[in-house]
Amino acid sequence: MNASGLCPVSVDASPVRRVIFLTRLEMKEAGFSFVEPSFPGHHIQVNESGRLHVETCGRTFEIGPGGLMWLHNDEEFRYRVLEAPRRFYVLNFHAPTLPPPPFEARCVTLPGRRIVPRFRALLQAWRNTTVPPMLRLLRVHSLLLQVLADVSAHMEKSVPLHQEVTLWWQIEAELRKDLSRPIDVQQMGRWVDRSAATITRACERAVGVSPAQRLKLLRLSMARGLLWMTGLSVSQVADRVGYSRVQELSREYRRKYHVTPTEDRERFPRVYEEVFGMPYSCDHRWE
Repeated sequence: MNASGLCPVSVDASPVRRVIFLTRLEMKEAGFSFVEPSFPGHHIQVNESGRLHVETCGRTFEIGPGGLMWLHNDEEFRYRVLEAPRRFYVLNFHAPTLPPPPFEARCVTLPGRRIVPRFRALLQAWRNTTVPPMLRLLRVHSLLLQVLADVSAHMEKSVPLHQEVTLWWQIEAELRKDLSRPIDVQQMGRWVDRSAATITRACERAVGVSPAQRLKLLRLSMARGLLWMTGLSVSQVADRVGYSRVQELSREYRRKYHVTPTEDRERFPRVYEEVFGMPYSCDHRWE
């Protein structure tokens, strides 16, 4: 206790490392449908107008104005525009220690539709390059943290987390700190003083697959993000995500994404421009 009689409070640093991109898009016709993966990291879409049917993570949702969809690390989603025009914001940010919402809460509508004004202000701050870079950075991160706080508070009220789900996200946060390490379910158990059977059950409850499958997905998704959004070589990427041989990464990568790592890197700027209607640049890279 300090001289003022108050207990000291420890606050960790912001979980958001970098905002990769933020834009506002429009789909003018109903009936449009599409299947695509989300980008590496956290991928959020917020509806300003229109209505959307979404299928992702084995669940279906319908979102209207003020609705938010949160995807994480290359999760495939299928959507169909039910009512047009659909105007929406798209945000991607890198926050490796921040767990995504549970699957049943990936699409929500916040009370009072206040999420749309928040995103409007966030986009204005993002596009304002007339201010000094540090001030722009602080404004963008401040507004984003407020959005995340609002969404998290709403989800805590509406979707109570099962104890085992909470346990798995604790483990996954530790996994993401360094994917280059050799890790198995026994090691995960030692981190939290739980049995391998408990870890396996927690993982299957949280994400629907075994710990080994989830770890492979995390490694491949991070590899894809590094290929897309850094200048690291393929061998450096393999080392960063825990593959001792480049050939092993290439084999698993092709099995998952149906292209080689090099082919995927080369086609990414074209895919980015098709999806977001703007050229890809180094501003959209991770540090």
